[in-house]
Amino acid sequence: LAIAEELDDQAGQVSALNRLSLAHANQLDLDRALGLAERALTLARECGDERAEAHALDSLKFVALMLGDTERLEDLTGPLVEVLGRLAWVRLQAGDAAGATAAAERWDAMLDQVRAPDGQAHLYQRQSYTDRARVALALGDVARAEEIVHPIREPLERFGIREGIAVVHLVLGACAEARGILLTAAAAKLGVPAADLSVRDGTIGASGGGRVTYWDLAGDADLGREATAKATPKPPSEHTWVGKSVRRRDIPKKFTGGAVYVQDVRLPGMVFGRVVRPPSPGAELASVDEARVRSLPGVVAVVRDGSFLAVAAAREEQAIRAREALKQSARWKETESLPPSGDALYRDLMARPAPAQTVIEKTAPAAAAAVKTLDALYTRPYQCHGSIGPSCAVAQWQDGRLTVWTHSQGVFPLRGDLAKAFGVEAKDIRCIHAEGAGCYGHNGADDVALDAALLARATGGRPVKLQWMRDDEFMWEPYGSAMVM
Repeated sequence: LAIAEELDDQAGQVSALNRLSLAHANQLDLDRALGLAERALTLARECGDERAEAHALDSLKFVALMLGDTERLEDLTGPLVEVLGRLAWVRLQAGDAAGATAAAERWDAMLDQVRAPDGQAHLYQRQSYTDRARVALALGDVARAEEIVHPIREPLERFGIREGIAVVHLVLGACAEARGILLTAAAAKLGVPAADLSVRDGTIGASGGGRVTYWDLAGDADLGREATAKATPKPPSEHTWVGKSVRRRDIPKKFTGGAVYVQDVRLPGMVFGRVVRPPSPGAELASVDEARVRSLPGVVAVVRDGSFLAVAAAREEQAIRAREALKQSARWKETESLPPSGDALYRDLMARPAPAQTVIEKTAPAAAAAVKTLDALYTRPYQCHGSIGPSCAVAQWQDGRLTVWTHSQGVFPLRGDLAKAFGVEAKDIRCIHAEGAGCYGHNGADDVALDAALLARATGGRPVKLQWMRDDEFMWEPYGSAMVM
């Protein structure tokens, strides 16, 4: 911040103020965080930098969310009740376990994907006054949640709310509202005013000694209603876990090799698949010796659909051997399709026609003649994700309906794309999220899901686990774009 101030770099000052604001928010120094966010927004508006203003608004909304300042948040965004509706659910399960279901798919917008399930349970606990161990989260299953990101995108854009902030607010609001409903039910049952009740780990107690749990009230509390977005969230002074280091519940299985990832999914009768890729983009499959490969040990199916070529076998090593046999016998018709490499790549990029786009335009007082000018060329090659676990999916067709276990970032968009590819109704496809090896941007999760579904059509209802090989991952995953500036 000091350097940006010395250089009179207003955009740099806004960026530094935003980072400082979020850093203080994470340390629960919320008053300081709020002041920095407001200062960043004022400065961004003074310099007319729309991008900096958008980032400053995001920081201010985040701090308001942490503070539970609904009034301030609505001043910034508009009436949140218009966005909320019945989009997040809190459900009570029998016994002493609280189950929470969020209709959300893009949680990674706010929370690191690997930590998301535990981080979201943390959010639920924060507003429901239950211990973290009692909170279970079901996410990323189109059969158990409503699609929320796309139906509410238009009002989100109208109010200027980023998806991640909106989704977090949905969960916090739903849990806070559910707590209020349960407190009202408890007050009626115990015959005391709701204001005289307190909650600790899902147990509601009255000052006179009466007690009742959330689960005792499951039959009396009507949670099947639309959210009003008017519930008062828990004040920061009552947070028990925020700002503290807690044990992640997902680590033990990951550390000991337990079943955690999509690669660990095992289903009855499951077979294993591999796909054979062409030698270059756009190459057409001319011929392949399918009969020879079908005769190999363990082979269940060979699929050739246009230039798509894949094999399923009873065991994984059998599928790998069959893949190699298919690769050896396949003949491809290639055309020149790859871009040049090395420095020629950047010359090629700069020579291609591209629509002009003004990112930002502002006027400034005439400056003195430059004492020194700098001229530089910056380049970035294509980038591979290089995930430690290759892309993987499990697919099964039964009675004309498709189920896919996937590490996709968006199970609803994937369902829509699969419906188009197979010419079926979206309601006949169920996509279930399972963790992958991590994702930052668009990796091969959706591509491998289509591969698995194509192959599974030929296995007579048996589920197929299709995992890319390392060469598939390096050659055919969606690269980060090459750039030149």
